[in-house]
Amino acid sequence: MSLIHTMEFVIANAPSIHVVPAVAIPEAYRQYAQGFAQPYLFTSSKIDIMVQRYETSGTSIVNIVFIAHEKSIVETQLKRAFHVCSCMLQGTAEVFVRSMGKVLLYQGQFNLFEVKPEKLLLYFEPGVYEWQGIAFSRKQISDLAELSPMLNKWLPMMDGSKFVAVSKHSGIIREELGSRIRELKKAAVPEKLKGLWMQHKIFEVLMWVVGYFEGEQPSDAGNSEFMLFAGIKSYIDQNLDIPHTIAELAHMYNISESKIKKGFSKYYQIPISKYLVKQRMETAERLVRESGLSMNKIAYMLGYGYPANFTREYKKYHGKLPGATR
Repeated sequence: MSLIHTMEFVIANAPSIHVVPAVAIPEAYRQYAQGFAQPYLFTSSKIDIMVQRYETSGTSIVNIVFIAHEKSIVETQLKRAFHVCSCMLQGTAEVFVRSMGKVLLYQGQFNLFEVKPEKLLLYFEPGVYEWQGIAFSRKQISDLAELSPMLNKWLPMMDGSKFVAVSKHSGIIREELGSRIRELKKAAVPEKLKGLWMQHKIFEVLMWVVGYFEGEQPSDAGNSEFMLFAGIKSYIDQNLDIPHTIAELAHMYNISESKIKKGFSKYYQIPISKYLVKQRMETAERLVRESGLSMNKIAYMLGYGYPANFTREYKKYHGKLPGATR
């Protein structure tokens, strides 16, 4: 049975508006399609939802993009249990789970959940949201359980009936995990090898996640506010090609501009506006010095639409033109 026949979405705050399968993917939405599975689009006047899922031998990866045109509350019924690493790649969403209450999924953070068949309510302000789920098989978790106290505790949760958080706190999607997610989404392997390749890559993610949570953690790891700003910092560091504004970042993380300014300075002792420039300019200096790339290419990689803007910013920060560095 195809994915389009196994998923259903209802707009809880406007039940008379139906979310229906689209016949084709509009050109504007093709940017959200990934290489690992066929995309399916569900549309309505309030929100559009693109879903991709690939399953093999008890493991799966799921990518869902929500394009909210208006404030929306989406209701969906989970059909079966999953042992999942939940990754919020874009936007910050609020989810209501009956057995857990309100769960905030912040952009740039991941969590481990034992998911049970249950109804979910998802709250969206206008904007684009991307969620990636990486579901492990019971065998994969069992194979590592003797080596991992966290996974050993996860095993009995699988036989329970409650939707629960396995990890004590959220994790930050650093480059090590971010690169693995991008690799899974692209899935640049022959179709006949995809199943085995996916299982191997998903197992890699599981091992990395165990190392993350059971390795040495920052002293503030249990502080949700610290984790929020650590996620913002990590997102900036991994997306220097995007010309971020403070207003856009605040919207992504569902917080005010004043809070993002105060919080970032509190934890990193530098205003976020200066950090945005610092990361671009220090990366620019390294690329100019070491890469051999053209100035136009470097400007593009760092989110500058016009090379002249890049040159002006570089001279202002470093006191010399990019060519003088090379």
